[in-house]
Amino acid sequence: MAVEKGDVVPPKWAGLKFFNVYGANEYHKGAMRSVIAANYERIKNGEPLRLFRSYQADFPDGGLMRDFVYVSDCVEIVFWMLDNSFESSVDKAGSGKARSWLDLGCATFAAMEPPERIEFVDMLQALRGRYQYLTEVPIEKMRAAWCLHVT
Repeated sequence: MAVEKGDVVPPKWAGLKFFNVYGANEYHKGAMRSVIAANYERIKNGEPLRLFRSYQADFPDGGLMRDFVYVSDCVEIVFWMLDNSFESSVDKAGSGKARSWLDLGCATFAAMEPPERIEFVDMLQALRGRYQYLTEVPIEKMRAAWCLHVT
């Protein structure tokens, strides 16, 4: 719905699309929780982490990349917005740096300390032509306008 001349609008507003949020208490997200939260128990029980094989030559298996952002960084953005003035807009919010699933998996094994076991599995046929191999949020605008310090 478009804003028409004479419409009453809030003095400030923001629409935020957070990319690949991870962190504590993800269990309510069900199938949409992060790969690590979804596989934590499997890894803890000595089972392998399963990652998709790549079907694009420029991405190795496990090389598919996502812009992961920690939940506390998302909260920091919202609190900053509540306490500061900013230009109303719709923006993407993330860490600004994509990381491969394989790198994330290796870091998880290192943190949990079980032997590293990663298997590459076929991607569902329905996803193969539609799966995004790289998502990364350009956050220069957010850093400049909102003085972000996300990690």
